[in-house]
Amino acid sequence: MSEQQKRVGYSYAGKESIDDLILKSFPSQLRPTKKTNTYLGIIFLAVLVFAFIEFPYSSLMTGDTDITINVGYPLPFLQFNLIEIEDNPLQFGGLILDLILYIILAYFADVATTLIIKNPSLRSKEDSKRQPKIFDDKKARTVAEKMTEKAIEKTSPQTPTKANNLQKSN
Repeated sequence: MSEQQKRVGYSYAGKESIDDLILKSFPSQLRPTKKTNTYLGIIFLAVLVFAFIEFPYSSLMTGDTDITINVGYPLPFLQFNLIEIEDNPLQFGGLILDLILYIILAYFADVATTLIIKNPSLRSKEDSKRQPKIFDDKKARTVAEKMTEKAIEKTSPQTPTKANNLQKSN
């Protein structure tokens, strides 16, 4: 190695973390975003609303006290028994299975919405006509850009050809 190509003495230079390796292995469309948490909350609220709708109002109105209220789908993770109040309402098996299922559903909902939003065939005609800034037409310049170019031309050192052109025009 020459003197210009000395190796840097960093022990972690060029090494990637496990997070970086995992992120590189998935396409950007399949990576979860911050919306996944929102979808997970919406799923939990939907399960609670579903449990509230299935509440046995008629049995309660008739005076039947042997009622069990189940919250969770497909397995209940909360079971409220009106007769035996001392029992623990939390069901760990149902909670773990339901939580895994809800996380998977939230992930798929997030990926599906990301794919739909970023789908180029679903873009409107106005959006497809827009060009990135790199490919904008340079002919349509603003007044500020024109004034900046003139100021740069006046303050920059003149090349011999420009100096000769200026002398000939005077």
